[in-house]
Amino acid sequence: LILLCLPMIGFGQGWVKTYNTSFNGYDGNISNSVEETTDGGYISFGTIIIKTNSQGDTLWTKPYWANSGTQTIDGGYAFLGAGLIKTNSVGDTMWTKSLNGRSLRQVNDGGYVFLAGGQTTLIPDEQIYLNKTDSAGNLLWTKTYFPFSIYGNSNAYNVEQTLDGGYIIFGSLNQNPILIKTDSNGDSIWTKNIANIDRIVNGIQTTDGGYIFTGWENN
Repeated sequence: LILLCLPMIGFGQGWVKTYNTSFNGYDGNISNSVEETTDGGYISFGTIIIKTNSQGDTLWTKPYWANSGTQTIDGGYAFLGAGLIKTNSVGDTMWTKSLNGRSLRQVNDGGYVFLAGGQTTLIPDEQIYLNKTDSAGNLLWTKTYFPFSIYGNSNAYNVEQTLDGGYIIFGSLNQNPILIKTDSNGDSIWTKNIANIDRIVNGIQTTDGGYIFTGWENN
């Protein structure tokens, strides 16, 4: 019985890892996003990129700054930092595009979508932009929602592809949270204002076709 229980005891234990590698002139590291990789390890995107095994032990690091990133269908990685950058499975650069934004996602056709707006791009207006590229990072289209000249300040924090091939954008309009649902071409299907919270921070689509998100309020 003891021998049977030991693996279950070990499986239930977690771990915490601290990484002190310094790149890009930063004193210490910031991780902006992390995800599990297909080999069971993890990839962290921040002031540096850190690839680990399943126990969090470092396999390799790359001196890239990234505000968001993802593992790609070919086993490599793509991220947004000093442009849109695609790497192979060990973090070596394959190509770079002069695109900026956040919340990078690879979508079903192998291309990428990401958000841009406010201080993350050279575009001066505080409004929401959804950008779509092909698999080589070439920009195919940009969609704009709630133009600043009409609606005032708007911004977006997260985008996800939905089960129907469209997109859901989690953002804000004049500091009031909004959801924007689009079709696969980025054209708006509906928008919803969310009451009783001040900002949506992150969100996903759920298996029943709805959505779940987190946020915060001043109180």
